[in-house]
Amino acid sequence: MSDTASNGVRAQMLRALLVVAAGIVVPGLINRALHEVGLPTLGSFVFATGFFGMLVIVWYVWLRPLDIGGPIE
Repeated sequence: MSDTASNGVRAQMLRALLVVAAGIVVPGLINRALHEVGLPTLGSFVFATGFFGMLVIVWYVWLRPLDIGGPIE
């Protein structure tokens, strides 16, 4: 594998890691902060929205372009 291919794989893995961090860690921290100030419902809504947004991004960027159909007979 060439260095440019290896760098492309690393860049793709870094993007995936950043999406997961942005979709789980950040909303989780906001959720905790809102729970501590007495707004648990808003915190849960923010977490659910962030997590769902991450799932949509993962589907749109990585899963939607895949051709997962079987062979045509």
